[in-house]
Amino acid sequence: MWRCKQCAETLSTRYQLLKHYKLKHGHFGQRHTFPCTYYDCPCSFKTWNALKTHLSRCHVEEILGTSAELVTFTCILCPGSVFSSSREYFSHTNNHLKKYETVPCMFQNCSFQTNIYATFKSHKNRKHGTWTVKDLKEEIVKICDISEDRTSEEHCSDLAGTASVLSSPHLINSDTENENLQNIIIEKFASVLLKLEIYSHVPSLAVDEFLEELHFILTSAVLPISKSTAVDIFKKHDLNVDQSVIDELSIAISAHNPLLKAIAKNGQLASAFKRKQFYKEHFKVVEPVEYLLEGRPNNKTFQYVPLIKSLQQLLSRNDVIDKVVDSLTDSSVTQQQYLSFKDGEHYKNNQFFSGEQLRLSVCLYIDDFEVCNPLGTSRKKHKLCVVYWTLGNLPPGSSSALSSIYLSLLCKSDYVKSFG
Repeated sequence: MWRCKQCAETLSTRYQLLKHYKLKHGHFGQRHTFPCTYYDCPCSFKTWNALKTHLSRCHVEEILGTSAELVTFTCILCPGSVFSSSREYFSHTNNHLKKYETVPCMFQNCSFQTNIYATFKSHKNRKHGTWTVKDLKEEIVKICDISEDRTSEEHCSDLAGTASVLSSPHLINSDTENENLQNIIIEKFASVLLKLEIYSHVPSLAVDEFLEELHFILTSAVLPISKSTAVDIFKKHDLNVDQSVIDELSIAISAHNPLLKAIAKNGQLASAFKRKQFYKEHFKVVEPVEYLLEGRPNNKTFQYVPLIKSLQQLLSRNDVIDKVVDSLTDSSVTQQQYLSFKDGEHYKNNQFFSGEQLRLSVCLYIDDFEVCNPLGTSRKKHKLCVVYWTLGNLPPGSSSALSSIYLSLLCKSDYVKSFG
């Protein structure tokens, strides 16, 4: 039995206690913190998500009931893989689903199977919200009691050793690993430059000048420092190394610097044009498509950003998928609460959206603005008509954030009046 620390209400399971915490905003929330559900734990948290993170990190053994047991997980689709935690196992299963591979449910007495990630997560939350490792199928989970005899201990140690070997980074080729690391560093640096241009509105010429100065610093100042550091280390270990070897070592280290390669004269990020090409290749940019309304001599056109491609990019993020699935399974809103249009009677009675299957809702809205004269939005010939869209499956409040609003169409207002 579990008891609420605020109102002393008794509940049968820890999952019901967590739902009680989430629903009773009078107990916890803005003025009162969320206490940990375990009485021997003194932690408390300001937000609901912080409490869930704490439970998954600090009380995972109590939740699974495996404090005196060694548990390993095996994937049904690839039996040779062994995982030491449920988080690694479900992450591996999600990778199969993202490749559209059919995955059967891993819980006992359940014949459900799907190849869609969102459908699988919705099924797991609905049918198997609270579970332990004993609820999983026998061919998936292997439980070894640590307090058993020596033979069992050796068997468990073999399983643990297998899991550690399979997950060891030393099995990866060192050259491939170094190349991947260099690519990651370049992509991170490119994302920083992109944020400077997009969010901070830094001109591309200013970015070019910044990269030139940075290249000068890395080539002229860092090289002597590397030489002196190498000399100090060799002296510390009583090694007599020729100066030519030290010079060659310092030059090689400087030449293999991924940032120095990227911003060099022929580098991937050296100019504004090369940076745009890099963004398109590595950041999955959805480019607009131009459509012709009327040919010569006027050449009236409009720009359309493909909505399906933008939606695919948005749903490729795990955090967005989690919010979309949670919006389907979340039952915390009572009948007296209206947080969005989805809480209205017309939406709930809609045959398309009221089913148990996940449906995506795209909200479109239109706006006109003046490019050259923002104060005169209703006149001038440069007035533009813009169509935006937001994903209606996100939690209430997300649609008002600029990061959740996406461009779909851009056209002159005069063309809209002429062509409809």
